[in-house]
Amino acid sequence: MADLYSPLDPFMTALRHDPDFNRSDERGELQAALVRDELIEALIHGDGHLDTALDCLAEQGIDPDAWIGVVEENINYVIDAGVRFEPTETGLFLPAVNRYRD
Repeated sequence: MADLYSPLDPFMTALRHDPDFNRSDERGELQAALVRDELIEALIHGDGHLDTALDCLAEQGIDPDAWIGVVEENINYVIDAGVRFEPTETGLFLPAVNRYRD
């Protein structure tokens, strides 16, 4: 189903794009994204530490406070829009919402 998402989606970061990136830069950005997303996923599953994830974001040029703000906006959107998630064993519990509210 096209409208189902992973419960981890609101927390994940996007690949940064720069028109001046060459192939090596693109591979480096992909590797950096994999590292930060693994740390974020570990944090969500209770296996990681917030400081470690935030330090990684800062080291990669992502403002940790801005990331927290985006995650908050994403979660609010998920709740307000009644976004449905694929059934997974993530250990992440989001409130059930009624998609047909008044």
